[in-house]
Amino acid sequence: MAITLIGIGGEPATGKSTLMKRMFPQIHHTTNNTIKLLRYHQLEYGGKQVYVLGDYTDNGTAFTGTDRLSMAVMPEAVSTLRIWSMETLFDGSVVMFEGDRLFSRKFFESVIEMQKEVEPEKRVDVRLIVLRAGGDELDSRHLDRGDTQTESWLKGRATKVNRLCEMYSHWIEERENNNQAQCLATVERLSEIIHSC
Repeated sequence: MAITLIGIGGEPATGKSTLMKRMFPQIHHTTNNTIKLLRYHQLEYGGKQVYVLGDYTDNGTAFTGTDRLSMAVMPEAVSTLRIWSMETLFDGSVVMFEGDRLFSRKFFESVIEMQKEVEPEKRVDVRLIVLRAGGDELDSRHLDRGDTQTESWLKGRATKVNRLCEMYSHWIEERENNNQAQCLATVERLSEIIHSC
């Protein structure tokens, strides 16, 4: 039984970290494990072992998840995923992440290459959720958070996400995240994916 990899992406302020905290409200109380540059939380959800990549401990900083990881974490994340996919202990587990650090072409292409190295029953099942929010809502969230990114940088992030949606459309499900009701609906969708693994 393969590992399921669930990645949550979207341009800044679409609510990726908020979604993860709604999904796992206890996450900031769980131990943050370390494998070299990679940090992760291990949780149980609906009888499944879920490994959430990143750092969600409450340390008073604004950014959480993979945003707290080193820019050089990607090879370690790929290596760890490869090892976990080959070990029986992790069969049926879910690995989740959100954020720009791993939601990238380089990471996805590494996963594709990794798939070629293992038997079909050990190949990682990839599911990607891309969050969308309207321009006014994004502006309001940036203002509330006191964000200082330039407009050109934000446009670059949006372009990157749109390109990934085109390139990996077979893995991607886009969801609106303008309000609490839509966020909770996506939590329900993620719960369905985890329970179906």
